[in-house]
Amino acid sequence: MKQAMTQYLQNTYQTVPDNSFGFVKIAMEGLALKYRYRLDQLNQLHPQPINNLHIVGGGSKNHTLNQYTANATGKTVVVGPAEATAVGNIVVQAIAQGYIESFAKAREIINNSFAIETFYPMDQGKWDSAYNRYKDIIF
Repeated sequence: MKQAMTQYLQNTYQTVPDNSFGFVKIAMEGLALKYRYRLDQLNQLHPQPINNLHIVGGGSKNHTLNQYTANATGKTVVVGPAEATAVGNIVVQAIAQGYIESFAKAREIINNSFAIETFYPMDQGKWDSAYNRYKDIIF
């Protein structure tokens, strides 16, 4: 992967990092900027703007990526639970069996049972500039 990233960075006249941390940082920044790109596309298709992003599952455990996502998109990012697939399966079965009366009640139970963390956008000007460079590179 490092070799492929180096080749891409060189081909697009970008700085190649000199350590592993730099490559990880570039990968996470790239993901966050791609989220913004896809969010922009969704906003063009949907009549109401998307104001918040919800990240669940294993990806919700990466605090740096979650903060980068908030920064890059300019949106509030709410994360958790990390066990969303299993929890969702359990509550759907509980609703089907009559143990929980509604999806609204299931959401309330989940919200009261798992830590939910919120990330707010920071450094918007820096990330807007990065996004403009990102679009120049990918197009």
